[in-house]
Amino acid sequence: MTDKNQALINRGIQADALLRSEVLLDAFNSLETKYLATWKMTTGDEAAAREKLWLAIKVIEDVHNHLKRAVQNGIIAQGDVNRMAGLNRAA
Repeated sequence: MTDKNQALINRGIQADALLRSEVLLDAFNSLETKYLATWKMTTGDEAAAREKLWLAIKVIEDVHNHLKRAVQNGIIAQGDVNRMAGLNRAA
């Protein structure tokens, strides 16, 4: 197993734990709900405020997607390790 694969696997495991964390998921949901509620209360002349709130929501989505990619990369790395181990046993 390469150090790179091990690092990807470890990051994937950690990211998966975060995505399963009630505390983190509650934080994501609470912030998104708060930002959306605040966005809905803006007036027509508060375009800059709406833009900032939209960007904040997008950051939450980006963090969530980043963690999901880390999980997937870990799964792929584990598959690579498993295939390499299988090939080494066959040799």
